[in-house]
Amino acid sequence: MRTKFTWMLTLFMALVVQFSFSQEKTITGNVIDLDGMTLPIIILIHRISKL
Repeated sequence: MRTKFTWMLTLFMALVVQFSFSQEKTITGNVIDLDGMTLPIIILIHRISKL
């Protein structure tokens, strides 16, 4: 019983760590038009939480 509890606790902690790191991502790059000119735009991505 104690081994099963330890295994489940370890799995839970690994998932918590994974979710905490997956919330932050940096995206870089350029948006260009058909002529190759860089477009001056700003893209905002809002966090969506699902319940």
